[in-house]
Formats: sequence, C-alpha cells, structure tokens
Amino acid sequence: TLDMTGVTEGSYGYTLNEMATTSDGQIFAANLRIGTTAPLKIYHWADESAAPTVIYNGGPDDTGRFGDSFAAAGSGNDVRLYVSGSSNNPNVAKFSFDGTSATFDGMLAVTAGAARMGMIEHDGHLIVSGIGTPLEIYELSSGSLVATAPEEAETGPFGDIGLVDYNGMVAVIAYDHSDGSFTMLDITNIDAGMFVIENSGPVGENTNLNGTAFVSVDSESGMAYLMVSNNAIL
Repeated sequence: TLDMTGVTEGSYGYTLNEMATTSDGQIFAANLRIGTTAPLKIYHWADESAAPTVIYNGGPDDTGRFGDSFAAAGSGNDVRLYVSGSSNNPNVAKFSFDGTSATFDGMLAVTAGAARMGMIEHDGHLIVSGIGTPLEIYELSSGSLVATAPEEAETGPFGDIGLVDYNGMVAVIAYDHSDGSFTMLDITNIDAGMFVIENSGPVGENTNLNGTAFVSVDSESGMAYLMVSNNAIL
C-alpha cells in the first residue's frame, strides 16, 4: 500500500480521486477540487515505497471543478500532468513537473465534458474521452481540435481509454458506457483522422451505473486488458 502521510483535503472528502504513473515508476495523484471547497492538490511518490510530497497546492482557477480525470506523460524530471473536470468544465489544466514541484502551464480549452473520463498524451497531442461526446484529439502546441471519432464509434466513449503503440500501428481503445463495449480506433496518422478497427460488443450483462471501466496496455507485447466494473476482464 502507498504511504498516505499528509494526504489531506478534497471536495466531498475525495482527498485522492485519480492517479497516474510514468514509465519509470513515478506515481502521481490528484484530489477532487470543486470551486472554493478545497484547493487542487497534486501528490508525487518517487516509487511505491516512497512517502508522498505535495507538488502543487492551489487554483488553478476560482470556480472550476478539477480532478475527475488525470494523466501523466514523460519520465524523470520532465513530466507533463493533465487535470480535467466534470461535464460543465471546458478546460484541462496543464502542469509540468521538474522533479521537485509542478508548475501550472495554463489551460487547454476542450469541448465541455470531453475530457472528464480519460486523457492520454501522444506525440504532441492530447486524446480525451468524455460524456456524451465523441473521442477528440487536440494539438497541444496550438490548442486546436484536430480529430474527432467518426459516427460509427457511436456516442461514446464514456470511460477510460488506453493507447496501443505496436508494430507501427497506433490505436486508442475506448470504453462506451452506452452499451458496455470497447472500441479500437486507428490514430496512426492523426492528420488523416480516426478510423474504427474493431468493437468488442457488450462486456457482461450486469449494471454499471457509474460507467466505470479500465484499459491497460502492455506496449511490449501489444496485449490490452479491459475491465468493466461488476462484469468481466478481457
């Protein structure tokens, strides 16, 4: 278990709401922050046995909700962090971690709710998953929306997303709460858009009211592990 010394504060008692890891084993986590009910706090563990340190404690604005989705990219003393909020928040807060503290680097404006459920950084872009919005890809340098999931990907995804980068193909696997399925979309050439490769069909028949799911990908083998709460692991 992680050392939780000093992990305090969070709206509605959510002192930790989302976590993310880097390829070199660093662990980051954020609380839930709604308006002025609590500050946004981001924590860092150097590894699983380390004590946590508070690397950010503040805004990043006066009224927004942040902490529903959280992502980390990079390694060592060069890590980028992304924190998003609920369906009425059209912003993703961007941070850079230098090994000691996290610096707020401004907001990425997205479609309201588009980043609530999942985010992944890839090749200078941020891929976001939301509620009632199609999967979207934004260019980080310009902030521009550069790709949107096609209609055959249905209205989702509504849940976690994972990235597959294997044998020259790059794809996103996304959970769709509307029917309990996972869809794989090819994003190898982002400028050409996204293309549906496969849909798993419903995973299980049990109710999953919160739409919670998890996608984990082993980049070395290309294996993907998909979980739907109250149902199954594929």
